[in-house]
Amino acid sequence: MKQLVFTALCCSVISSAHVTADMLDEGTLTLGVGGGVHDGLYKGQDTEDFAFPVISYENGPLSISGEGIIYRLTEAEDGQFAISAGLGVSGNSYKSSDADGLKGMSRRHDGVDIGAGIAWETGMGSFSAMVRQDVSDTHKGQQLDLGYEITLPVHPYLLVSPSAGVSYQSEDYVDYYFGVKDKEATADRAAYKGDGTVNTTLGVSFIIPITDHWNIINANTYTWLGDGISDSPIVRKDKIWSTSLITTYTF
Repeated sequence: MKQLVFTALCCSVISSAHVTADMLDEGTLTLGVGGGVHDGLYKGQDTEDFAFPVISYENGPLSISGEGIIYRLTEAEDGQFAISAGLGVSGNSYKSSDADGLKGMSRRHDGVDIGAGIAWETGMGSFSAMVRQDVSDTHKGQQLDLGYEITLPVHPYLLVSPSAGVSYQSEDYVDYYFGVKDKEATADRAAYKGDGTVNTTLGVSFIIPITDHWNIINANTYTWLGDGISDSPIVRKDKIWSTSLITTYTF
């Protein structure tokens, strides 16, 4: 679920394992907490609330956060490209008790991905692309993400950041998380083999800088699911939304 709804805001196990006292002295550490509500993805699942910690560390080209570990191979000024490589956890993991529509389904696990990305910073916003491959032998699939984001200072105490993105998920990925095996099929749930699909997301975040260190963020997303996912008999609908409120402190 988190891959579609709030990937970037999930609990950061990787970052908490790598933050040390030396890093606090040399880099930038951001800590925070957030919570929100998201639309139910699976049949029998209504809107749900969630809470999560925010842990992010940056030191030069190295970034560690809930998205994983990213190392920028090149830095870029406006109008130039930056190249990065990364390692992170992703997926639409679930267990059969998560929703009535998942009863009798085998548990699905998150995978570990390696990826490579490129970002283009311009005076009109930031464009990005990243390709990821599962290396944990979990779903064995690939993902390609394309995104655009711009941050607009509309007031000394308010920044507005609209964004848009498309995400391709391969057949192996979709079939693992949204397919239904023959042994999982029931009278109300047909067997289903997932196909590669494209999801489209629009978002807007409102950032309130309370001080140089404290920020309050309201993040909102709306996602249109591709047919490979929305046609699955375990999926409730073809559109999902999420809203969250986060407070962070940067050291």
